[in-house]
Amino acid sequence: MNDGSKSIEVRVGDNTQFLMKFSSKNRAAISLGIPKTTLDRYINLKNFTIYSPVLEMYIYLIDPSKPLSEDSPSYTTTDAVMAITGVDLHALAKGKLFALLLVSRGGETCSP
Repeated sequence: MNDGSKSIEVRVGDNTQFLMKFSSKNRAAISLGIPKTTLDRYINLKNFTIYSPVLEMYIYLIDPSKPLSEDSPSYTTTDAVMAITGVDLHALAKGKLFALLLVSRGGETCSP
């Protein structure tokens, strides 16, 4: 079963009041008006709600196949990702696939 096909429950109140259920994470994200990456951060967090602009309320997102967690939402940073420089991205032809040769700060080519 892929990650997008797990059922997701929406709960309110003190995380005990069942509100609705979605057949997948993707369906939940679309229906609740929440980006999927944000939805993934808040699933099964016991102490954190997320605001659904569609429902106009704060909700808990629960994957019933996993235990609840007291962790905080996790965020990944892009500090280690090198910025694209020296290329005018808007000048590239639309509909084409381009590869970018990464060069380290020391001038050496980086292999992916």
